[in-house]
Amino acid sequence: MLLTRPNPNPLLRRLHLARPQVKQEVLDHYEVAGPDYAYWSRAFNMHFGYFAWGMNPFKLEPMLERMNAEALDRLGLPEEQESLIGDLGCGLGATSRYAARRFGAATVLGFTVVPWQVEQGNQLHEAAGLDDQAHVFQGDFRALPLPDNSLDGVVALESSCYGTGEDKADFLAEVYRVLKPGGRFVVADVFRKHSKPLPGLIARAHRQLSKFWAFPGLAVRDRWLERTQSLGFTEVKAEEISWKVAPSVMHVPKTIVKFVWDYWKTHRKVGIARERWEHVKASFLCIVLGLARPHIGYYFMSGRKPA
Repeated sequence: MLLTRPNPNPLLRRLHLARPQVKQEVLDHYEVAGPDYAYWSRAFNMHFGYFAWGMNPFKLEPMLERMNAEALDRLGLPEEQESLIGDLGCGLGATSRYAARRFGAATVLGFTVVPWQVEQGNQLHEAAGLDDQAHVFQGDFRALPLPDNSLDGVVALESSCYGTGEDKADFLAEVYRVLKPGGRFVVADVFRKHSKPLPGLIARAHRQLSKFWAFPGLAVRDRWLERTQSLGFTEVKAEEISWKVAPSVMHVPKTIVKFVWDYWKTHRKVGIARERWEHVKASFLCIVLGLARPHIGYYFMSGRKPA
């Protein structure tokens, strides 16, 4: 457990972590290509943005931060409450830092399976002066090292797709277990709108995206909702925000051109590593899938554990 100083929270003091059992290709991708997200976001927001009227669609970082805000809004937690918030699949903890700044009395626990993200994420927390509130741990969100009924709220931005199956049953079951009665979860992610076979080009783009980013495949919206309700969640909601996300997606080509150009200038003799090149191609595939509106959509998914 990487904490810069002793934390008074009793849960943190007895939180012991075992190395999660994850596929090597997941670690390979984020170990090699993960640092390249700095080209996307100076704060390491490893997700798409949320556009609201009045915002400048040509400025990416405010839209990325707005996505954090919108997800946290949907948790419905009082900002002055001493909450314990889970950030599942936290990457370098950008959403955790945003939550810690906004909820001044909260403690935010981020979980990632990638070792270097644990170290770097905690260093970023410390540099921001938030290391008393926000912490990154190595842990698998399908088997969290937390007791039952321990978190007031859970967010997962573009990470639930690493769960298993079309309904991501293991992810949802673990969220239900660790949430306190009355606690809410909010997921922001891309979903298939149906379980019917995808058209040829879209199906190929989906397979390649899953391969390049090392996840099993997108969840199917209705299967997800059925699983959520069968677990016992109430107030289950699927809110499509594809058009809100589209302006940030349009920043992908510019970002990739800049990355490839900078990398070629400094590494032209050795070339781009396979994982980095696959990350570039996967980013373009997001645009292809985003255009398949009858089949693919970007959603906020949320629900509450009964009180």
